[in-house]
Amino acid sequence: MKKSQAKLGITKLFVFIFFLLLLFVFLPGIYSIRNFSITVKPCYKVSEPLEIHIQGPPKTFFTIKTYSPDKKTVYPFGKFQTSSQGTHSFYYPSGYSSTGVYNIFLETNQQKINKSFEIQGQCVSQEPPQNQEATK
Repeated sequence: MKKSQAKLGITKLFVFIFFLLLLFVFLPGIYSIRNFSITVKPCYKVSEPLEIHIQGPPKTFFTIKTYSPDKKTVYPFGKFQTSSQGTHSFYYPSGYSSTGVYNIFLETNQQKINKSFEIQGQCVSQEPPQNQEATK
């Protein structure tokens, strides 16, 4: 009788550990797969900076870098973390050197996003909607 009670106790312990692992290891990873989105707010004056809004899972790290239209200049912005609400905003300084389509690359462990936006006269004129792609 004592052997079966010991086996039952060990089984309960393993089930408890499994649920703890599920709660603290597997579920947060599944939750963080939610897609990110990038929004570029248009500026109306040459002196205004470009406002970039990121929406994604709360408290998730991501890396941002951009390329110039000629793909020769990289503008690294570094590693950021979304807030507890899942948002992050930052600004590009005014005074872009060239007109054209710029690309923002956002990368996390689970996905990569490329968002294009067009600069005309140092302000955003439009966001080409067909160029936003998310890969997992």
